[in-house]
Amino acid sequence: MGKKILVGITVLLVAGLVTGWYLFTRESKYFGTSAFRAIPENASVIVRIHHIGNYSSRSLDNAMWKAFYRFPGVSTLYWKMKLADSLLNLNIKRKNLLTDKDLTIVFQEKNDQVQWLSMIELSSLNEKRALSELSGKYFTKNGISAKKIKFRKAELTCYSWKEAGVPFVYFITINQGLFLGCTDQTMLTEAIDQLESKTAKGNAFFEKTNKSATGNIDINIYLNHQKLPQFTQKLVSETFWERLNGSARLADWSEIDLTQKTDELILNGFSFTGDSINHHLDLFRAQKPDSFTLTRLFPAESSFFLGYVISNNTQFLKDYKKLLENNQQLSSYKKSNSEIDSLYGVNPQKLVEENLDGSVSIVFTRSEPEMSEENRYFVMRVKNGSQVEEAMNPLANFMPAQRKREKPKNFTLYQVDEETSFKIYQSKVNDFGKRVFGEVFANVATNYYAIYDNCLIMGSSVESLGRFLRANVLQETLGNDPAYQKFSSGLSDRLNVYLWCSPGQTLKFFEETLNSKIFRSLVKDQETLLKIGSAGWQIGNENGMFYNMGRLKYNPSVHQSPTSVFWKSHLGNLNKSGPHFVINPDDKSHQEIIVQDEASNLILMSGEGRILWKIKLKGPIKSDIFQLECFKDGKRQYFFSTSEALYMIDHEGNNISNFPVNLRSPATNSVSVADYEHNLDYRFFIACKDHKVYLFDKKGKKVKGWTPPNSEHTVLQPIQFFRVDHKDYLVFTDKNRVYILDRKGKPIVTIKGDLTFSKNSFSLQPKSGKNRARLITTDINGKILSVSFDGSVKKLSVGRFSANHFLICEDLNSDNLQDYLILSEDSLVAFDQNSKRIFARKFNHPIVLPPQIFTFPDKSRKIGITDTNENKIYLLNNDGSIYNGFPLEGNSPFTIKFSENENLPFNLVTGTLDGLIYNYQIN
Repeated sequence: MGKKILVGITVLLVAGLVTGWYLFTRESKYFGTSAFRAIPENASVIVRIHHIGNYSSRSLDNAMWKAFYRFPGVSTLYWKMKLADSLLNLNIKRKNLLTDKDLTIVFQEKNDQVQWLSMIELSSLNEKRALSELSGKYFTKNGISAKKIKFRKAELTCYSWKEAGVPFVYFITINQGLFLGCTDQTMLTEAIDQLESKTAKGNAFFEKTNKSATGNIDINIYLNHQKLPQFTQKLVSETFWERLNGSARLADWSEIDLTQKTDELILNGFSFTGDSINHHLDLFRAQKPDSFTLTRLFPAESSFFLGYVISNNTQFLKDYKKLLENNQQLSSYKKSNSEIDSLYGVNPQKLVEENLDGSVSIVFTRSEPEMSEENRYFVMRVKNGSQVEEAMNPLANFMPAQRKREKPKNFTLYQVDEETSFKIYQSKVNDFGKRVFGEVFANVATNYYAIYDNCLIMGSSVESLGRFLRANVLQETLGNDPAYQKFSSGLSDRLNVYLWCSPGQTLKFFEETLNSKIFRSLVKDQETLLKIGSAGWQIGNENGMFYNMGRLKYNPSVHQSPTSVFWKSHLGNLNKSGPHFVINPDDKSHQEIIVQDEASNLILMSGEGRILWKIKLKGPIKSDIFQLECFKDGKRQYFFSTSEALYMIDHEGNNISNFPVNLRSPATNSVSVADYEHNLDYRFFIACKDHKVYLFDKKGKKVKGWTPPNSEHTVLQPIQFFRVDHKDYLVFTDKNRVYILDRKGKPIVTIKGDLTFSKNSFSLQPKSGKNRARLITTDINGKILSVSFDGSVKKLSVGRFSANHFLICEDLNSDNLQDYLILSEDSLVAFDQNSKRIFARKFNHPIVLPPQIFTFPDKSRKIGITDTNENKIYLLNNDGSIYNGFPLEGNSPFTIKFSENENLPFNLVTGTLDGLIYNYQIN
């Protein structure tokens, strides 16, 4: 009996082992099945995320993903990673088992909806159990009901729920070693059919594409260009879809490898086409990749361009006609060009074939409200600008005469400034780019054109072309822009197709291209979109394949400003004194700008930003730049000091006779100018390291009879001239002493008491009623010192401040009484004469440059602050609030020019950290 029981147990054990082994071998033969086996041929986009656990946790903490997760296309991937992260975190032990698995997502357009299928390749029964357990736990944890559905040999689990009344379903199954999840039952069953079909054939282009994929990156992206238009249909407007539908596709398949960094995405890969001319990229099969040279002409404010590099014009246009023929569009193309030929004797396509020299592009700069065609350009580099100008002559309209008795011309003269002008022609062909290159270069009106630097530049208006040309005169181009230079250095310099954009800046140009709902949502999030400073994509021919390279750069500190940049020019970093508006003696209605850069070059610029001259000085300017009229002839001179000399330079940049005046000892302060009787008989005062104060006349000669006492310590602040009750005083300080002298240098006031002065100069507080005039400054601790001309000193404490604080005395609140403005470290405080606080404001960093005061046309006072740490400038109202549109980008003191009409915008000029000088136009 016992033997029978033992035999029975043995039989059961053997049967169990055999059954277990059968079930294991039946399952295990599928482990390692590629997810690509289940992908239907009509898939539009395939995304393979490597090491999903690591990547999802890393991405969910990434600032880029957090900023853009709501955007179309990005949201789907974001929530997939969110789901994966949530599943894995339900069980840490299971998470360690699955965290290095790859997630493959297939996107497919079905019934006007984008559906997606997610797949994970399994390697063991443990992984199968783990995924089954985690997915079941996730859905049941959230109270979601489930039901089982049989499909052939597979068992599907359908989870269904509602969100805000909207029904959702999700299907899950494990089949032949793959975990599959899908939003659509039909798509899931098609994948199962594909897996179980023994006769299923792979797509030859996809297989070739898949071989180019790299495994040691974050994401592989596969694009089926034949199905991509249907996939993207809901992203674009109906009118754009009608134009897009029926045109040639870019390629058959593309595979793109994506690597994610903290603040950028890097993309590389290949696109594949067939042997015939059926795709856009086929046009470049016979073209050699080369550098794209037009960015050095594009204005710095460019927001989008799409350019080609063509090495063989004849072959390119021959292939383009073949492509049109294969898409039944050749006859309309020929008709479009022959129509212009028969009317004017110029065939646009022939003109391009004979003259194109490498690069051709469309470029958009900044969008203008209610003028959608403005600031879009067609730009083509040509072999000889003069020959093209002559060849284009039959296409130029004669324009009305601008003056009486003047003959009509076929051009208008666009004046950049007094010395620079360009011919701008009115074109009879308003769609030149489209007629030659097709829909890719459509939407650029070519109503006017100009020839510049061997380039044909076409645009919608004289004003629009003028802005383009002016940017080049000022060298304010994209190629000179440091941010673009840094971005493009990470791309290739050999290419055939180049698309670049700053998405937030260019968005409004694409209002008619994008689906209206998507466009509105992007406008709503435009501030976020602006944080993508640059996005670029290049394609180049490489042995019959087409190499793709792309970058997207994220900058979280970028924000939109309501203030427009009138122009900007690249000068290099500026001297700490910043720019100054100065009078143009030849045209007083147009002020000029004078500035010194860090290389000690003194530069005079026109009001339009063009450099008029540049001269090298021996050192940095240490003083204000004074504009004087020394010779009473209406001509102006620029006067200033360095540590070693006094300079006087005329309007043309030449030294005045006897200047520069070399100093016997290095200067310790900045030169000051006095005009005692307002008769242009100037006197120049400067203190030197030998403790002497020197006085020169306007001819650079020492003034006789000037015999001041030597200072006890170094004089750091400029000598000041005051006239009080018809009596003249010359005032300066060293560390512990005030010197008050007459015009011959003789001391006339003795100050009582021991004082330790701050670095601030004196301000004159005028006589008011019984209160006599006094000189106001501070001591080293920030106490306000009130010095009378009888030698008495009063002290007023309004707080304790750093030794390097700044003091400005100004009537801030328009009550005809001086107020005290003190800047100490990161704090700005204003008091009235009774020590009552007017306002206080803190900044993010210590401010190292003195505050500036500006008097507006309405007599109100504004305060200028430069934060060199943040590269920001502030304009504050007299109550400490920030003026509308500020802060702005800037890193130097700034200067303001007001219009004669106080209702018009004013101009503000400042230097920036990256070596640009900005001219802002501010309302």
